[in-house]
Amino acid sequence: MLFADEKPKVVVDLGTYSGYSTIMFADAMRQAAGGPSAGLRLWSLEADPLIASIAMNFIELAGLSDIVTVVVGPADDSLKRLSAEGKLTSVDLMFIDHIKDLYVRD
Repeated sequence: MLFADEKPKVVVDLGTYSGYSTIMFADAMRQAAGGPSAGLRLWSLEADPLIASIAMNFIELAGLSDIVTVVVGPADDSLKRLSAEGKLTSVDLMFIDHIKDLYVRD
């Protein structure tokens, strides 16, 4: 309901793991948009390269690669880099689901 009501265009998911929440969020974004996925972006940040590659395969199988970009590396570094590169200038919704000790720093 949150995605249907708010219609976020830019979502950040800290902690990809298998990609389950990323896939659910991206699908909800697409449904809420009610049409083409242009302008929708979900950044899914994962520290572990192996886990990220598994999630990328699931995201591809779900047909959501046009919306989702998996970024490998520590979330705080990735957020700073994406911002500095001008790729992440605003965030409509952020889902924090990774190592709890890093929540405040990230």
